[in-house]
Amino acid sequence: MSAVPHPDRAQDPRRGPRPLAANYARSLLLPRPRGAVDLPRRRHEQRGVRTDPARLAAWARVCGFPLRSRLPLPYPHLLGFPAQVELLVSEPFPFRLLGLVHVAQEFAQRRPLAVDEELDVSVRAVAMRPHRRGALVELVTEVRGAGDDPAGDPAWRGVSRYLAPGARLPGAVPPADADPAAPGAGATATRWRVGAGTGRRYAEVSGDVNPLHLAAPAARLLGFRRALAHGVWTASRSLAVLDGRLPGAVRADVRFKAPLLLPAGAPRAVDRRTRAARAEWAAALVVSAAVAAAVFWRTDSGPWPFLVVVPVLWGAARLGLGRALSCLLVVALLATAGTTGGTGPYAGFDADARTAVLEALLFTCGAVTMVMSLVVRARERAVVEAGRREELFRRTFDDALLGVALLRLRADGTAVVARVNDRLRSMLGHDVEVGSDWSQQVHGEHRAAFVEAVHEMVERVRDGRDAHWHAEVQHGEGEVWLELAASAWPTWREDGRAGEVAAVVQVVDVTQRRLVQRKLREAALHDALTGLPNRTLLEDRLRHALGAASRSGRRVALLYCDLDDFKPVNDTGGHAAGDHVLIGVAQRLGAAVRPGDTVARLGGDEFAVVCPDLPDASAAEAVAERIVAAMAEPFRVAGWEFPVGISVGLSIAARGADAHRVLQEADAAMYEAKAGKGERGRAPGGGVRAAGARVVDLRAVERRGR
Repeated sequence: MSAVPHPDRAQDPRRGPRPLAANYARSLLLPRPRGAVDLPRRRHEQRGVRTDPARLAAWARVCGFPLRSRLPLPYPHLLGFPAQVELLVSEPFPFRLLGLVHVAQEFAQRRPLAVDEELDVSVRAVAMRPHRRGALVELVTEVRGAGDDPAGDPAWRGVSRYLAPGARLPGAVPPADADPAAPGAGATATRWRVGAGTGRRYAEVSGDVNPLHLAAPAARLLGFRRALAHGVWTASRSLAVLDGRLPGAVRADVRFKAPLLLPAGAPRAVDRRTRAARAEWAAALVVSAAVAAAVFWRTDSGPWPFLVVVPVLWGAARLGLGRALSCLLVVALLATAGTTGGTGPYAGFDADARTAVLEALLFTCGAVTMVMSLVVRARERAVVEAGRREELFRRTFDDALLGVALLRLRADGTAVVARVNDRLRSMLGHDVEVGSDWSQQVHGEHRAAFVEAVHEMVERVRDGRDAHWHAEVQHGEGEVWLELAASAWPTWREDGRAGEVAAVVQVVDVTQRRLVQRKLREAALHDALTGLPNRTLLEDRLRHALGAASRSGRRVALLYCDLDDFKPVNDTGGHAAGDHVLIGVAQRLGAAVRPGDTVARLGGDEFAVVCPDLPDASAAEAVAERIVAAMAEPFRVAGWEFPVGISVGLSIAARGADAHRVLQEADAAMYEAKAGKGERGRAPGGGVRAAGARVVDLRAVERRGR
């Protein structure tokens, strides 16, 4: 059985949902409908919703997401949650809100939503069907951006399924259980700590305030031993592990098969400790009284009076100054009563002596108790302060926006992992085992430099100097670039000797920056149309070739090429046809030259080829002949055929020649070759002639060979 809401009965989009407290009260006070079971036939809409950056940052810290310019995949669910609650407490809804159990959640994103984007949010109930444990209600939340088509698919869609335990739909047959889907072979496994206050922290940042998630007493009333973690929190915390590796369009299907019990909270543990301390205090009082009675209500003499110090010291060490003094008071009363009654170890003394000795004993017990209690209290305060600092460090470490790792450095270059935070794990894309060597995470190309840096930091620390290191290093298979800032310091053993060298490493993911830099570098050194090197990169490679030739004694040639009959291509087919021909020329040139040669586009229809490591000039002429032969076939573009020739100027660089001089000679040679041809580039004759540089009219040579 299902009910589909009517769009024409949508709620006024200018009014937001009621506060959650008011909706919870409505859930308890409104009567539930009797008889026919149906869903509310309306939809809640709210337009112009903007994300609160402070709330998003708090939510991201609790769920483990880094802060980005786009909303995390589960976050739009929070924008529609208040409207979901209002729909669930509306008067015609057949079930009470506090009895519903969240059993499944879907997140479907067509495109990422920007943090500063203005959004339209709508919530509606779409279906209700039987379940083996009751009735299942399905709510749909849709989020659209201001520029999205209202009639098209939403940018984000969430489906929430709630179970009403024990509810029965008229005439419905509950389906059989389906086996849960097993995780795929590529499933990602990770672990994180779930604290006792997780439910409270998530409620504060999400607004999902449910007593079931906040305190164990409320959970026990509903049949659970302890408080439960929020289902959407577990889904969000799991998706945070995959953040940065999911595509823009993605769908996540989450099923809550069993409740996640939160650890027992601090109040219950504190209560147990309080009861135990009271029982120990009572035992100390009983022991103090028993020892004092045994010592001072007998007439035996000897060193027994100092036995009363033992239970008093017990109280000072374990129970605090106030309770220790209560034990001392019991001892003083019983000792005074026994001594004044003529019993105890001082019975043989005269009255004044008995009083003086008893006062000395009690003063000694009081002084020892005071000193012991103050020492113990100071130690406890130090332990508490250390615990607070440890907790502050843990929270700062785990919730840091940067990746952070604690390492133990050794002289052989080993960096043993002591601790890493979740942000660093997400950068690497996998967990890092405690006790493993961090250098194994570094790419092989940079591993030796990392090991050398670790060794140097260890040496600097042992010499009493500051040890810092900062570098950008490839990790994994080389696809991740991380910027590391390491600082090392010495540790000390209990016997005062120097221990291992510790280091903290702050990590920033610079992969995207490196990719952008590489693209900018390629764009600055390559032709945008053909992808060939441009003039700047050509001159750089020519200089390198000339430098290598001066050492090896080999020759370097530069072929300066200019297309013939190229203007008719643009005049006839337009610039698109001209671009197509230029791309084809680049491909033919690349196929005609040797593997070590460099083909570059200088601009327009001019190209150049650097031929390094040549044995003689004839090898360069052979490359030029192949280039001319490659242009013999016309270029076909959109049904047109364009015969395009090429004029080549060849310059063999002299020893110690300058790159600019070689370019000028080849350019002049090319113009001489082109000038030696007749109308439209058809040369009446050909050959090789010298004009500062060797000029080869290879087109004429080719024609004579036909």
